[in-house]
Amino acid sequence: MGGQKGFNFSCWLHITKLNQPLTLFHMSQKGSKQPLFQIRILESSQIGITTSVHSHETSSSQSSTPLSETAPPSPSDGEMICGANDALIPHFQWVHFSVGCRKPKGADLGEIRIFVNGLRVGAMRMPFPVPSAVTSTQPPQLGVRSEIPRDAIRIAIGREYRPEEEEVKPRKSGSVGREEENEWMLGRTLLLEEAVPEDLVRLMHHLGPRYTGNLQEPLGKFLTYEGATSINIYLSNLARVGNDKKIFTHSSNSILVRAIRSGPAIPEDIIILSLAARDYDPTLGACINAAIPHPLRAKQVRHGTARLVGNISPFSATSLDESTTAVGGGLVLLKLVDLSRTKEELITTLGMFRDMIKDSWSASEEMERIHGFDLLAAILRPKMSQLFDEQCAKILLSMLGINMDKPATATVHNSVAYRALGLEFELWSYASDDVVRFYLKHFEYLLSTSKHKRFNVLRTFQKSAVVKKMLYALRSGLFDLEVVPDVVVALRLALEARWSGEDAIKPVFSYLVSSLCQNNMSFSLNPTNEPPPYQVPAALILNMIASLCADKARLKKLNKSVALHRLLVIFISSNASYYVVIPCLEILERCTSATSSSSSDQFQRAFENEGGFALLATTLGPIWRSDIQTMVIRMMLGEDRNTKSLQSPHMATCVLAALDSMLQQVGESDDAGYIPSLQGRRRSVASIRSMSYLSAVNDNPTGGDDNRLEGLLREMTSIYRSSSGFRKQFTSKKVEALLPNIADFAAVSAGSTGKPEIIRGQREAAAELLTALVESAKLPVTLVNQIKLLIEQLSTQSPSPKATTSSSFIMSPTSPRIGGSSSYFGQSFSGRFGSSPVSTPGIGGGPSRRRPSMDMPGFTKSRSIMEQRVPLKRVITGESILEGGKDKNAAWKMIIIQTDSQSHSKMTLERKEHWQKLSSIDWPRQAAALRAENGLWPEKEDKVCWRLDGSEGPLRMRARLERVTNLPESGVSRTRHKLRDAIPSVDELSSAVSKINVAPWEDPFALALGDSAPIAEEEPLLLPPTTSGGAATPSAGSGTGNGAGSNQSPSVASDDNGEIESYLEVEDDKNDKMRRIARTLQAGDVVEEAHNIVRIVGVDACPGLLILGKKNLYLVDGLVQTADGEVIDAKDAQKDVLSIPSGTLAGLDAGDQQSHRWSYNEIVENNKRAFLFRDVALELYFSDKRNFLIVFQDKKERQAVVQKIGSKNDHRDAISRSVIGNFVVDTVAKAMDRSEQQLEALMRKWQNREISNFAYLQLLNQYANRTPNDVTQYPVFPWVLADYTSNILDLHSDSSFRDFKWPMGALTPARREDAVERYSATEGVGEKPFHYGTHYTSSMIVCGFMIRLSPFTEIFLALQGGNFDLADRLFSSIPRAWESASADNRGDVRELIPEFYYTPAFLRNLNHHDFGRKQTSGDQVDDVILPPWALGDPMLFIHKHREALESDYVSRYLSYWIDLTFGYKQRDPSALNCFHPLSYRGAIDLENIEDEGEKAASTAIIHNFGQTPLQIFKQPHPHRYVGGKSSLPLSVRFGVAEHWQLLFRSILPISEASVPIDDIVPPYGVDTKPKSTQKFRLVVPGHPHLSLQYGFTDGSIRIYYQESQIKLIHLVEGIYVVEAIFASPSLLITVSGHGVLTAWRLNIKSGGYRRGDATLQREATLRGHVGKITCLAANTSWSLLVSGSENGNAMVWDTNRLRYTRTLQTGMKEPIKYCAVNEADGQIALASARYLCLFSLNGHPIASTTIEEGSSGASDKSSTYSETDDRIEFTGGISFLNRDFLNGGVLFVIGVGAKVVLYRCVPGQKDPMASDEEMVRPWTLVEQGKISRSDDHLGGECCMVKFMGETLYAAFAPSDEKSKYSLYQWSLPDGPARHVSENVSHHCMAQGCARHFGLLEPKRHCGGCGGAFCGTHALHVETFTMRYCDTCRIQLSIASAQGILRSGRGALAPPSRAVSRRNSLTGGHSRRPSAEIKATGVVGTSQPASRRGSADKTAGTGNV
Repeated sequence: MGGQKGFNFSCWLHITKLNQPLTLFHMSQKGSKQPLFQIRILESSQIGITTSVHSHETSSSQSSTPLSETAPPSPSDGEMICGANDALIPHFQWVHFSVGCRKPKGADLGEIRIFVNGLRVGAMRMPFPVPSAVTSTQPPQLGVRSEIPRDAIRIAIGREYRPEEEEVKPRKSGSVGREEENEWMLGRTLLLEEAVPEDLVRLMHHLGPRYTGNLQEPLGKFLTYEGATSINIYLSNLARVGNDKKIFTHSSNSILVRAIRSGPAIPEDIIILSLAARDYDPTLGACINAAIPHPLRAKQVRHGTARLVGNISPFSATSLDESTTAVGGGLVLLKLVDLSRTKEELITTLGMFRDMIKDSWSASEEMERIHGFDLLAAILRPKMSQLFDEQCAKILLSMLGINMDKPATATVHNSVAYRALGLEFELWSYASDDVVRFYLKHFEYLLSTSKHKRFNVLRTFQKSAVVKKMLYALRSGLFDLEVVPDVVVALRLALEARWSGEDAIKPVFSYLVSSLCQNNMSFSLNPTNEPPPYQVPAALILNMIASLCADKARLKKLNKSVALHRLLVIFISSNASYYVVIPCLEILERCTSATSSSSSDQFQRAFENEGGFALLATTLGPIWRSDIQTMVIRMMLGEDRNTKSLQSPHMATCVLAALDSMLQQVGESDDAGYIPSLQGRRRSVASIRSMSYLSAVNDNPTGGDDNRLEGLLREMTSIYRSSSGFRKQFTSKKVEALLPNIADFAAVSAGSTGKPEIIRGQREAAAELLTALVESAKLPVTLVNQIKLLIEQLSTQSPSPKATTSSSFIMSPTSPRIGGSSSYFGQSFSGRFGSSPVSTPGIGGGPSRRRPSMDMPGFTKSRSIMEQRVPLKRVITGESILEGGKDKNAAWKMIIIQTDSQSHSKMTLERKEHWQKLSSIDWPRQAAALRAENGLWPEKEDKVCWRLDGSEGPLRMRARLERVTNLPESGVSRTRHKLRDAIPSVDELSSAVSKINVAPWEDPFALALGDSAPIAEEEPLLLPPTTSGGAATPSAGSGTGNGAGSNQSPSVASDDNGEIESYLEVEDDKNDKMRRIARTLQAGDVVEEAHNIVRIVGVDACPGLLILGKKNLYLVDGLVQTADGEVIDAKDAQKDVLSIPSGTLAGLDAGDQQSHRWSYNEIVENNKRAFLFRDVALELYFSDKRNFLIVFQDKKERQAVVQKIGSKNDHRDAISRSVIGNFVVDTVAKAMDRSEQQLEALMRKWQNREISNFAYLQLLNQYANRTPNDVTQYPVFPWVLADYTSNILDLHSDSSFRDFKWPMGALTPARREDAVERYSATEGVGEKPFHYGTHYTSSMIVCGFMIRLSPFTEIFLALQGGNFDLADRLFSSIPRAWESASADNRGDVRELIPEFYYTPAFLRNLNHHDFGRKQTSGDQVDDVILPPWALGDPMLFIHKHREALESDYVSRYLSYWIDLTFGYKQRDPSALNCFHPLSYRGAIDLENIEDEGEKAASTAIIHNFGQTPLQIFKQPHPHRYVGGKSSLPLSVRFGVAEHWQLLFRSILPISEASVPIDDIVPPYGVDTKPKSTQKFRLVVPGHPHLSLQYGFTDGSIRIYYQESQIKLIHLVEGIYVVEAIFASPSLLITVSGHGVLTAWRLNIKSGGYRRGDATLQREATLRGHVGKITCLAANTSWSLLVSGSENGNAMVWDTNRLRYTRTLQTGMKEPIKYCAVNEADGQIALASARYLCLFSLNGHPIASTTIEEGSSGASDKSSTYSETDDRIEFTGGISFLNRDFLNGGVLFVIGVGAKVVLYRCVPGQKDPMASDEEMVRPWTLVEQGKISRSDDHLGGECCMVKFMGETLYAAFAPSDEKSKYSLYQWSLPDGPARHVSENVSHHCMAQGCARHFGLLEPKRHCGGCGGAFCGTHALHVETFTMRYCDTCRIQLSIASAQGILRSGRGALAPPSRAVSRRNSLTGGHSRRPSAEIKATGVVGTSQPASRRGSADKTAGTGNV
């Protein structure tokens, strides 16, 4: 125990019964009776702790240990019980319990802290436990296996340590036990050598009991959603309290943040004890201590395991998520939800779904990876109306983390799901109103009720665009009107929470303007005049905004965000309804009565300049009400009515205008008491207010409107008397303008028939006002006299109605006021009684009705007053200003409406696409995985459709078939997911397309703000200067003026984003143009360039986009970019005849529009190509073996793209990145460049037989612009055979081959004569002469050959107009095709395609097409008819055909065909090799043909007729060298396939290991010795200094740097891998114990030597195995993975697309132990203990054998295995001999018991003597023989074999406990024999010879076994360059006797190559030869001088 550091004990426990104290932790020292430290849980659930200090007579080495301590008391006496109230252990639940003990510096007592469930519940001061120091106070050292020291520390958990149990197993020091009387469970237990901080204890609690790692990885990903949220809340509170916002972003600020973000939380070496039930080892009967992560090492040290003592049972439960992961993952539960048909089923399945992700970080991660929450929304959508009730809603919300039963703690745990489900208003709108209300309630809980509301706002709602989404839902009418008020309440909460300019204010006002201010609205005159249904939400929101403006800070922000003064003008002028005007007045009142007078004055000035007060003056009068009056008066006077000055003088104008309006209405009315009332409207507003839970306006509901005039008159009188300010406003001119209407009123009211008391009151009030005017105003005398007359008239009682009528008529003046109807003011009033009482001002109504009145005496100026009235009213109201701004505001309003409409339309389109994609594409594809052959519910497929995979194997071979399914590619979306990160990153949403600064005209609100100051908030606004007309002038983004422009930071710019669920923001100025490609791009990538291209697929031309991003290159099918930058569907674009030949444009459905993505480093090569003889194409090759041919518009555009790609590439060695390196094996790849000189180098390699004929022809096609991507330029291969009819193919007869000196059209004399005749005929008519009217290669020929294989089937149909040709004309028989092309059909001159030499797939009708019946014979056309010698097996035909291609005859004469096809005879009349002129490049220049018809015709001819390959040789092509063994290069004498009997084993193991050898990897660096790797270790491909290791107790994968020192550079915890393999240098495949495969992408940056240089990212999860996976094999060249399982079957997976391909049915019931893939042709070998099977690349079973059959089928008659071998099994791995092609069939070795055995798959051949009926198997798997001396070694069974080139390595297990695993080498004569090391070779190694080496006896090494011998025992052998020992010479003698060394060529100088003299490991060795080698005579042993005779030609396949 470190005395200074302290320690920490923590565990998870679950107590069900506690009858007596439970000793939870007991730490003691050997020899002491008292515990050092003890923790007990008492019956009362309290915690008791005992500590003691052990002193000793020898002084302690640690000064901090108190030595004066007396003997400690007994535990019961010294035990302290923590008395804190919370320091209790709850029962019946899992509890995280932790105790930390620390000794502060300088203190005598230690501090003990107790934690329950992560919270500190108590602290005590007690003596710090110190052990006595006899030998050392240090804890036990790792690796010590000696006896237990006298002062050993002993730990027991569950009870006290009992020394008497120590004798049982002294090596196990820790023990786990349980009191019999108590019942409790113990979970993960940790003992640390340091007292960790409290924050880490909190984190350990939140990790939960299922976390069993060692806290070394960043722990954020292991947190469940709930745990992450809890920590996040804790951190945000810390940040708020400490006022430190950086606590989130800098891990150095907080140990908690560091542990979550970067890790490791603690150093791994401070973990003393780590126990978990899953680490129990039943073979040991003990639990592995995970503090030592590697279990093998843990078992070797004393404290590496813990004994289980007493009544204790370890069990490890399998959770729901683990079970579902094994069978299908989250998709299974999604499917169960989908299958729910009743409410009960839906409740159950949703509950299961919630439970699965609630406590499982891995299930949550997978749901995010497959976008499972979006899929769930799509699944629930059709169920919402019928099945979804409140219970379902409760479960769904609890899935998001919102517990509706606990509103006080409501918070969102799962933000990913919340965006997909919680904020998907459209989804919820389908539910019933009750459910919607229940759902909306959660907004109140989150934003108002919850104590975490601040956190909710910051974490959940800050970037959720909730306001925009709600407004969209309201505008789209998604919710019923009954629940709209509830939605508005939720919206209010969201606005209160985040009153942001961009996210809240602008969207709301944009919505309000477009909803309330549309000009086409008409209001019918109805008694209630409630807002029409579509305006109800907007009316409610406007009311709500008005109430929100009561907050001064909000109002200030509102004014800065939008031009509020102009918006109020627009609202009132566009819609003068109560429900618009009253809220506007409330807002105006708040603005004008602001606390700061300067801002109030500023607003009033702005409002006045916009004509706002003038507008109010004209609008309010007709709709005047008591509540409006109250507000207007309050605005005018302010809160203090007694003040002398007016707060808003402009409102006085409104009051006067209202009075004038009402008087005029009375004057125009038949009933003086009737003022047109809008009582219905008032009720409407009141009802709206009550609906929206806002305070209703206080007004008198009864009689209020009748008293409007009287109330206004009395209020004005009162104010006039008391306020001097009002008197100033009431000028004599205004009084004079008012008098005519008062006169009218006096006259009309006198004769009114209305209610007398109302009329009387109005007349009295008017008289009082006039009296006040006379008394207080300084008016002209004439005016005063008129007023007095009016007062007198008003004071008299009303006469009878009859009198009123007449007097009214007499008093009526002429009607000059009608002349004012042209004015804005006049129009507004005259229109009141036209079509609409509230029609928009400025839009005229019907004719004005005037009541005549008589001229009263004394009104001498009456007429002039009347005539002046309109201009005077304009003076009163300021209408001239209003009219001036009218056009400007109307234009701005239209901009807002249009912008909002566009935004809404765009969002509607996005939502529609979103739902359609989810429901029609994503979910069906995902669900199909469950029904697939490898799925949970496989459907019986009637027939599986296959198509040719576009990826290529070695030598550009496209042989692999892919299953045609609807399944998604697992590896496509390599997006980086934000998982349950407890700390939000600085920029959570990385923008995929860079957000360009918003243009001024894109933000309509910025237009109105003009040059006002920018807003100091998180969203910078762009504030362009505006001209007087309101049109914005775009600012030059140079940061002038107020700094807005292009200077905004990217992180800030991204904050403007509204739609959080889209992957990126697209440039606003492109206005949705790039939206179509948005989801294609990887998060964080930026589009730099986009080019329209055409991708050539066969004859189809698929238009698309080539996008060059910042990080990646993208190919998107089916989309093109228009000239203005908009991305549209290709079918909508104009077609270009040059790029797309007519009739070949491929149509793509929306669902089929594929997109491909590669990083620039994955581009292996790009080759410029011609298409239709135009040099405008580019072929791109990628590291995943896929390649594409793309065509550009012109050469210039292609060159720009090539340069761009070149600048992006990391310029590695061009040779290694070359495509040639991709498909040429071995030595060719290393010397390849694309220059002219390298073509010559290739030619020389071919001459020297270093590359095969097939490889050379493929390369020539590549150089000659031929590519399999374009069927018009498909690679061309020759016919090589002429014999397609014999039963046996004789490749030694020249008559079996065609004549290569002539083209196909001239193979017979008759054909030659015909060709000459045609040449003369065409020459005679003046044409350019040619011999053949057809071509040897064309799209039709290629598709005809490949017609049975998709996609060529579809291409053929396209070329044929949708129908197959007549059955007689289809390619149906190879013999018939040869006859036609060589002799019968003069028009048929076709050559072959490469597929005839490598894949049998095109010969089978795999997809069962109906090609019809032949007319002549009536036979059905199905599979291709093969020659008799193929035995009816397509694979055998391909093998023999390839064998013919590689034969000596073809090698001698192939150069003639090369001259005809690629060389100087391409147009040679003498060779009869001239084709149609248009088939040659350069014959026609399409660019310069102006006539479109002619251009299209020429294009079609080139496209359909055929194109001659590019001429690449100008001189005659040299011949190939023949001689020696034709299957070997010229300079190589021996090969394993030819001379396997000559393999010499190394005399000693070349290396030894104490751990099992699991694999043998090639050497790297200066070392030439292969490395052996142990199980659970992989060498990282391409990085030999990195080692990937797995199998750790904590379930981790670790990557170590292993050069100078071993360093951990990366770690992934919690994976629990049982098997792993690299499928490619960057793709790791791991296997779990449940049989689930996981693909990981490995990225290594820099040198890979620092922590963080390597990262592993999960790519895909692959399922299908029902049992455990027992073995793996991967092949990079063919991009496939094979996984064998315990049920005897194997599955094949595509590692490009990361998906299932097929299952290999072996028919065995034994588990598959070994599997391997052949590099050359992709054949797959599988072996169980006794069975061996071979399958083709495409899963076709080739041959199989058992271990007994194999031995009996050996070429010698005696079995390899002796009779005493009982039950010999296959024991070692499988390894193929890697050759381009092997004539005798593939060869591989496998370990059988202690031997290494060679197997060959032998092609069948008919016996000439056998009858025709006798069946011959096409292929036979036979045992070729036992490798020499593979059983003559000291080891045990063979455990691994590996071919490296022509050298074989095999590893053997130890034969006894003392020996080691050994690795031996077998090499060929004069080859790389490995010499024994110097330290063991001091004397001769020959048996019985003990001669020491020295000056007189030099050391001589054997060229076979590498041993050191004296001159007597190492002798030269004739024809060999090296010396050989006795044993090796015996082996050579046997081979010579069997004819293996016979020579058939002249004297061949042996290669003079340096012999390696690397040392080997020590060890004695038996010198006896193998039992099967008989001494049949020794090759003549020569004298020391080397004798070089003629070399033997090797032949035969004899067995040793």
